[in-house]
Amino acid sequence: MISHQIINMPYILVEYKPAFGHIFADYLKDYSHWGYSDLDVVLGDMTRWISNEEWNDYDIVTYGFGDQDKLYLRGQFTFH
Repeated sequence: MISHQIINMPYILVEYKPAFGHIFADYLKDYSHWGYSDLDVVLGDMTRWISNEEWNDYDIVTYGFGDQDKLYLRGQFTFH
């Protein structure tokens, strides 16, 4: 069923981004954080724009663009 969705609607893969941490848990076990972003995002030195509070005090951080009153994970950039 999933393979049928991927073949016919490849964009459906973005719906699985929040599950990647669980799916790839064996590969992520040596890291403190993991995240995902759109392919057109250039991250650079993330410590310049992500505060220590965001790194250490929250389980999930996601960034919005004018829709901060909504409660959902944004695909542009989110880290866990």
